[in-house]
Amino acid sequence: MGNVGPVALLQDLAMVAALGIPHVERNGHHYFAGLSMFPDNIQREMLVHHGDLYGCHHGFAALAPSGGRLSLATVNTAPFGVIPHLDLSMLDDWVF
Repeated sequence: MGNVGPVALLQDLAMVAALGIPHVERNGHHYFAGLSMFPDNIQREMLVHHGDLYGCHHGFAALAPSGGRLSLATVNTAPFGVIPHLDLSMLDDWVF
């Protein structure tokens, strides 16, 4: 599975936790350079509000597993898994 934050992965993890699933493999994040494709302000917001899940890795926000596990403390206390309300208006400029 290749979910990437700052929204999809966190919502996926929140759902897994809400369903009480004790173990789930999520290793698709290894195919992406963390949140490097997002602007610095979004990366900073994720580091501030989800500092248990993300850390700074080579200058960009990336998942920070510890002992092969991800902390979901902030995900489980956030509405729909994500704090804060992210300004994604820059996505209007993306060309697909």
